[in-house]
Amino acid sequence: QVHDWNTRIVQLCESAQAGLDAQEKAFDALRALEKDAPANLAAVREAIAATSARLGTGRTTLGLLKKRYAPGAVATVSDSIEQAKALLASAGAMADDAGSRLSAEAGAGAVADSIQSAQQDVARAGQALDGIDRLAAIVAELSARLEKLVAEARNGIAEARAVRDAPHDP
Repeated sequence: QVHDWNTRIVQLCESAQAGLDAQEKAFDALRALEKDAPANLAAVREAIAATSARLGTGRTTLGLLKKRYAPGAVATVSDSIEQAKALLASAGAMADDAGSRLSAEAGAGAVADSIQSAQQDVARAGQALDGIDRLAAIVAELSARLEKLVAEARNGIAEARAVRDAPHDP
C-alpha cells in the first residue's frame, strides 16, 4: 500500500510539473510579447490587413461553391466569411486597445494580453478562410475524379456497344 501511495505521489508530482512547464511556456510567450510590444503590434496589424485582403477571394470562392453544389456540401463553411469578419473586427479592436495602452504607457502585461488576443483572432479568421479554400480544393479534386470515372464508363459502354453491334463471324 505504501508503494502505491508513493507511485501516486510521483504521478501527481509529474503531472504538476507538466502543468508548471506549460504555464512557464505561456508566461515566456507573454514576456516576449511585452518585450517587443510595438513590433508585435505592427505585425498583428499587418496580419489583420493580409487576412482581411483574403475576404474578397473567400467570398467569391464560397459563392461559386454555393452555386455549384448542394447546401449540405458547403454547410461546413457557409458562414466562414461572417466568422472571419467578426474575428478580424475583434482582432482590430484588440490591436487598437493594445495601441492605446502602449501610447498611455499602461502595463506591459495588458498590452501583451491584447496583442495575444488579436493574434489568436487573426489566426482563427485565417483558419475560417482556409476552410473555404480546402473545401474548394477537395470538391475540385472529387469533381475531376468523377469526370474521369464518367469518361471511363462512357468509353466502356461505347466499347460494349461496338462489340455488340459488330458483325459476328459464323
